[in-house]
Amino acid sequence: MATILWRRTLSALTAIALALPMAAEAVVPYPTGAVAPLQVDALPSGFVASNVRVGEVGLHIVRGGYGARTVLLLHDWPETWYAWRKVLPALAARETVVAPDLRGLGGSTVPANGYDALTLARDIHGLRSQLGLGPVLVVGQGIGGTVAYAYARLYPDEVRAAVLLDTPLPGLGPWPDIRSAPNSWMMGFNADTDLAEALVQGREDVFLQGVFSRTAVVPQAITDDDRAVYLRSYRLPAHLKAGFELYRALPAAEAFDRQHTEAFAPPILLVGGDRGLGPYEEKIAADLAAHGVQRLQTAVIPDCGHWIAEEQPARLISLLASPFLDQDPGPNDAPTQ
Repeated sequence: MATILWRRTLSALTAIALALPMAAEAVVPYPTGAVAPLQVDALPSGFVASNVRVGEVGLHIVRGGYGARTVLLLHDWPETWYAWRKVLPALAARETVVAPDLRGLGGSTVPANGYDALTLARDIHGLRSQLGLGPVLVVGQGIGGTVAYAYARLYPDEVRAAVLLDTPLPGLGPWPDIRSAPNSWMMGFNADTDLAEALVQGREDVFLQGVFSRTAVVPQAITDDDRAVYLRSYRLPAHLKAGFELYRALPAAEAFDRQHTEAFAPPILLVGGDRGLGPYEEKIAADLAAHGVQRLQTAVIPDCGHWIAEEQPARLISLLASPFLDQDPGPNDAPTQ
């Protein structure tokens, strides 16, 4: 009975929260240790949700698994931790798994600024410190991949390896070609300070459906119910603005990526969908090598668009078990698909 009453109360509070207007510059209160109200029913078995205070932000995290080794999963836009739902149980069977919501998104608080990759990477550094984690395997999709790369560059001693999923690295390799590709229209649109919120607010469902339908190729990889989970976050005005701010900060990421040419030892695996950024991965790898990255491999996943963890979760799980991602990979260790 208590559980039923709690769920009804939670549903009522969520409905009220969604109905209230929210100032874009406000920091959304989120008490330490609370369960995120937006996606609590979607937690996989064995996982818990909590909030970790890191500097000015409260980062909502989903955590499960066990063991000294940790994989840290960083989602893309317009997603939340929920993007990893299909791979969480398998990963948790072999190590600790932590999937945070980036600042301003999902159940995390919404500062007025700090949406550049450098600041987001510092959030992840603070989160790792607060949780007392050892060196992590950091995995990032899209925007989360740019954050994962910045984090690895800033704190290489905290990273045992990095996996970048369908991630264009601003300023590196074929960046101009990626920016001009047909499905990259949203980069410019989202960065438009005057138009983006004005045109999308109140039509978030249409917008998100358009984004996913144009960039996913596996039918029903992201269902209407899945999109509704994301919608419950991004329909909030503050969260909508925060998501667009990620794109307005891309010029800062370009400068950051270009300036880092120091030797980088942890392995980096670049993974692309064959109908996503797969055709660009070798060129990205070549430029990373020219920028000091010493251990690089690429993999292209067939029958896959941009959303690798949702479109081809089994292949991703296999790739994350590759010996290449160990601290001391052998010369013939290649990812499997």
